[in-house]
Amino acid sequence: ASDPGARLIFTVSTDGTQRWHREIDFGSSASVTNLDIANTLRLTLTTTDVGPITTRAEGGFGDAVVRCHAEPPNPKS
Repeated sequence: ASDPGARLIFTVSTDGTQRWHREIDFGSSASVTNLDIANTLRLTLTTTDVGPITTRAEGGFGDAVVRCHAEPPNPKS
């Protein structure tokens, strides 16, 4: 539903701190790989329209996958 020439800024933040961002043109893609989010309480994914007010832009993080691994608090010996 976006207009050609539209641009968005995609941002990944952890606990209110920006960890990754990229400006992406309509029809383009980017990937965030191996971003360490250890010890994070809140993960925030946002998009911000940076095109002219007359240009409509919509975007999302598509098939985002977050893999978590935690050690038990009292591992068995």
